[in-house]
Amino acid sequence: MVRHKILSAIGGLAVVVAIFLLYRVFSNQDPAALKEAVTSVSTRTLALAGAFATGSFVAISILEYLAVRHIVATAVAAIGIGHTVGLAALSSGAIRYRM
Repeated sequence: MVRHKILSAIGGLAVVVAIFLLYRVFSNQDPAALKEAVTSVSTRTLALAGAFATGSFVAISILEYLAVRHIVATAVAAIGIGHTVGLAALSSGAIRYRM
């Protein structure tokens, strides 16, 4: 219970610090200049940026999926071999390390 309160306090503090830092960054900017800078970029460029960002997130998602699949396959193989060979704690750990 105490750990949960401490982690909640750290999370709240992180949010407050983030808001403060965003305020410092944007307080020095002129809203009209920001609007002009954004509108000066062509629609095609913005669309390409969005497409590449989406592609990046898709690639990261696929990579994470493949990593989890590999970890599960490694764990299943290590447990099976470890219990068959004997001394499961040592042999399956070595198999996990090698895979």
